[in-house]
Amino acid sequence: MRKRPSRRFRRFATQTSRCQANNDFLHCRCILVHSEATANHLMLGENDNLLAGSGRKYHASKTALFLPVAIIAAGYAALFTWLFATGNADGGMGRLSLVVLSAGIPFLVAHAVLRYFTIQIRMQPHALLLHTGFPRSEPYHVPYRLIQKVSIRRGIGGRIAGSGTLVFRLVSGQKITICDLEDPQAAYDEIETLLDGDGGPLTNSAEPAEMLPFAASDR
Repeated sequence: MRKRPSRRFRRFATQTSRCQANNDFLHCRCILVHSEATANHLMLGENDNLLAGSGRKYHASKTALFLPVAIIAAGYAALFTWLFATGNADGGMGRLSLVVLSAGIPFLVAHAVLRYFTIQIRMQPHALLLHTGFPRSEPYHVPYRLIQKVSIRRGIGGRIAGSGTLVFRLVSGQKITICDLEDPQAAYDEIETLLDGDGGPLTNSAEPAEMLPFAASDR
């Protein structure tokens, strides 16, 4: 018996038909797909399969994620040690230090671990797979022709940790940000090379809509 398409896939097919009728991919927000459920039904070609394991990957920086947690833990540990040595550990600051060390630090460590394993950029022949990281669990699939500009942002912490943020601006005006990335310059250089080889960003709004799945805006 043939399996009935899911409700999400039927909604996607209806929106695609409307987009084809309007012939306007920007109006229909045919930008990127961020759902693995959609990926199970939609094949973008052998080289752009969301589930494919090929393609170079760039991950999050351990230093950028865990160094701030280590500094906070060391600071409160030193504060509690000083309060204990001076006989003031039973005061408000001593209790606050214990709360931070016993509850706050484990929470920050867990958050950093989740971010480390969920931030990723994967290069594909005709598109990028962008994981912005926890709490978002679903990736963005962005064809190179929809990328208008890529830039690097680095604050003081990024310069110390050797990490940075890549900002992707799409032809629709949308923006996707990948933070705490390890070796952002290498990722930027490779993406620029791939963009040059793909012919640059798309400027014609009459691009076939079936090639550009629907997705909500990045918030």
